Amino acid sequence: MRKALCSLCLFVFLAASVSTAQAQVKLQLGFLVDGSGSIASSDFQIIVNALATALADPNLVPQDGTVEVCIVQFADVSASTEVPPTVITSSTIGTITQQIRNIGQRGGGTPLWLGLDQIVANISSSANFATAQRQTINIATDGEPRVPIQSIDVAQGTTLSLAARDRAVNLGVDEIDAEGVGQATTGSNFQNFLLNVVWPQPGVLVNNGSLNGNFQPGFVILVTQFQDFAQAVRDKVNAIVGSAGLGGNNEPGGTAAGPNGRPIPFDTPLGTVVLSLFLGLMLVLVRLRGSVSLMKK
Repeated sequence: MRKALCSLCLFVFLAASVSTAQAQVKLQLGFLVDGSGSIASSDFQIIVNALATALADPNLVPQDGTVEVCIVQFADVSASTEVPPTVITSSTIGTITQQIRNIGQRGGGTPLWLGLDQIVANISSSANFATAQRQTINIATDGEPRVPIQSIDVAQGTTLSLAARDRAVNLGVDEIDAEGVGQATTGSNFQNFLLNVVWPQPGVLVNNGSLNGNFQPGFVILVTQFQDFAQAVRDKVNAIVGSAGLGGNNEPGGTAAGPNGRPIPFDTPLGTVVLSLFLGLMLVLVRLRGSVSLMKK
């Protein structure tokens, strides 16, 4: 009996130790936000608020240290890091969402290529770059890349952006997706640009702006009305996080259901706790059964 109790105490101690350990980042998630002057200030606010709301939802993004987020705005003649690479946990998500909601629109041109280079530099300089299993970048923009003040037209902006995309892929970025927003989405040139800049190729156009569970990396969602962006970004985050095996409706396979219906894979701290307690209980029951048998003899 004493050995059985000692075994139970040992398992409880190990489980508690695992639960306090920080989970390893598996997904580096980067967002490129267009802050150019062609976007009305009210519409820009819709974009950042929708992004903050989606990331703060634990049903979409786990807050257990397995996801790192970084946000860069590209506008005017440069790119600016708005949220440096930050691991999402229950204690950091409040600061992250506040930083997103406080992003100030910079106006001017649409230097997407500078945004790509900036966010790749942030992701690759993170301590989690070497060990994370997946790096994904998401672009939200309302038009083709150009900077009129520097005489960079759409043709040159496209060439620069595709070159930046290639640099990102060569450095190890696994996936680049895009959301086209606004009236420009009705034009074939804008659609074709987005389909060409995403990765892997060929890009996949999402019909009717909804993934409908058919997720393929390198997707393009077209959202004509800014009011519909909130649902589009939720679909996007859900699909990407799910495809990385961290939850979401599109997660292949699955394990035991956890809080809010999310799975608890056994390679996470909570999953390890559950498994450890289960094995500990089984060991205790086996030892108790042996002790009872000896007492009867």
